[in-house]
Amino acid sequence: MLYRLKFLLLVIVTPLFLASCANEHEDLDGWLNEIQSKPVPSVKPLPDVKPYVSFEYAAHEKHSPFEKVVPEAPGSLAELQGCGVNDPKPDLNRRKEELEKMPLNTLTMVGAISKVGDDIQAVIRDENTGLLYQIQKDNYLGLNNGKVTDLSESIIKLYEVVPNGRGCWESRTQTLELGQ
Repeated sequence: MLYRLKFLLLVIVTPLFLASCANEHEDLDGWLNEIQSKPVPSVKPLPDVKPYVSFEYAAHEKHSPFEKVVPEAPGSLAELQGCGVNDPKPDLNRRKEELEKMPLNTLTMVGAISKVGDDIQAVIRDENTGLLYQIQKDNYLGLNNGKVTDLSESIIKLYEVVPNGRGCWESRTQTLELGQ
């Protein structure tokens, strides 16, 4: 009996349920018909593919922009036009010091140390690593052959020898001040 009641209920409810769903998509069907009735926009054709033309590099003898520039030998510097025999030249045979691997803009003078009877020493901090270094007169620092010529409690004076762009060298002075 219960089975018959369930079957009868299913037979009556199923057609009602399906009839209610039949009209639900009329607005969707209308919108779809409207879109399909509009003209299809034209699509631009793809451009023609140009064939690849290879290029052969013919400047093998010229300087490569990817190689490090080799400095001139000391004997050839005086032979260049416009370079004088008395022009400053770096000592290329000198062993580089630790602070010559770092640019000056990453080095900061943070203090000075002096003992009775000794020369004054400056304390330098490398801003990249935070390491502290002690330097004194005649030490070298910076990337441009910078030699410490004078030290005080608040300033370091450097004598640098830099390339001038014509194959020669020129000198300039730089300073590091306390806290800068």
